[in-house]
Amino acid sequence: MAVRAPISLDDALHRASYFATHEEEVEALKEQYSANKNNVAKKNIASKEPATKGQHSYAITNSPQNKSSTYDPRKHCAFHDRKGHSTEDCRAALRSQSENKKTSEDTEEEEEEPAYQRRAENSIGVREPLSGLDHEITFDENETADLDKPHDDALIIRLEVGGCKLSRVMIDTGSSADVLFYDASKRMGFTKALLKQERTPLIGFARETTYSLGSIELAVTAGKIKKIVEFIVIDRPAPFNAILGRPWLNSMKAVPSTYHQCLKFSDSERNRNH
Repeated sequence: MAVRAPISLDDALHRASYFATHEEEVEALKEQYSANKNNVAKKNIASKEPATKGQHSYAITNSPQNKSSTYDPRKHCAFHDRKGHSTEDCRAALRSQSENKKTSEDTEEEEEEPAYQRRAENSIGVREPLSGLDHEITFDENETADLDKPHDDALIIRLEVGGCKLSRVMIDTGSSADVLFYDASKRMGFTKALLKQERTPLIGFARETTYSLGSIELAVTAGKIKKIVEFIVIDRPAPFNAILGRPWLNSMKAVPSTYHQCLKFSDSERNRNH
């Protein structure tokens, strides 16, 4: 099999079957040779006759009992070009070996699957249910009765910020920061001296970068709920006094609707419009 590599699985199985049968015949010949040699040696000792020079003292027979149990001298294999078994017997043996191999591989896969599933289940883990009550938030069409439609207005509300009634506060779900403009901060009495001097870069819609003057923490009251919010203060002209983005919205569990021009909260005690 090392002289010419098998060209296919069937070729390899044919060769393996041939060499297995060949090894059985070699073993049978060795046993026959050993038995004949012992018999000849015993005859020579009994008759005390010298062996003839150049004459063999053993014989090889092709007796069926020395062959494999499936050996049949009347059959011929066209693939191996030898007697002992038929071409159909050879094909049947190869099919059986191929099926046994496939069955063995399937069994190994079935045995490995539970272990793989256990690893997958352990890696995913089990999530525990969240605590707290579920509240349904709905927006009715009747809530738009006082609005001029159609409209594309931004959601602008009024809130109590830092003890002051602050108007023109824009709700922006696209903002990752809560912003207070410096002009409004000065009118509220919060000058630069009260700011935390941490310059933060802010990237606008046009990818321009603006650095903040600092930050300040102020109390924001919506209904009965008061939250301490860290505002980033920037000195830029704007039509709004402040922008409340995702940090405040998520902390308040608030749901805005620009179409209904209102903001609703998830908790029942503060599920009200602003």
